[in-house]
Amino acid sequence: MNNNLTNLEEILLLFISREEYLKKIRMIANDYDIIITDRWLMSIRTMQGIEECDLPIIYELECKMERFGKPDITFILDVDEKKCRERISSRNKKLDRIESRSLSFHKKVRDNFLRIGLVQPNTYILDGSKSKDSISKDIYEISTNFINVSRGNAYGSEN
Repeated sequence: MNNNLTNLEEILLLFISREEYLKKIRMIANDYDIIITDRWLMSIRTMQGIEECDLPIIYELECKMERFGKPDITFILDVDEKKCRERISSRNKKLDRIESRSLSFHKKVRDNFLRIGLVQPNTYILDGSKSKDSISKDIYEISTNFINVSRGNAYGSEN
């Protein structure tokens, strides 16, 4: 994104991009039992929503996007902003526009994710400082259980 954009301009462009993305997912949805995606609308609310005066338009646009459905399950990989900064720096790559923001910005984003994650149904906050294998195992176990329970409920049984 262009660094000269206002927060509102960025919000509108992000929602346009998400809508195009969701249209593509909707076109293939019937071909798959499970679709895994990242950065649903929650990311817009947590990052661009830091400017609280823009939250009403974000909520309004989220409501419009609900016609595409909502995630059945969401995972938030929680990492302390300082640890996250260390990981990003260790990649020896130039920081992008978001990565180069202040630690206080990243703390607000993290706090927003955690706050939303505590109240949004079927959202799991996992310790992102654990090893990739451990996180993968946690996601696999939670997802498998969720799918089994959902399928059992869909067929009217507990098994």
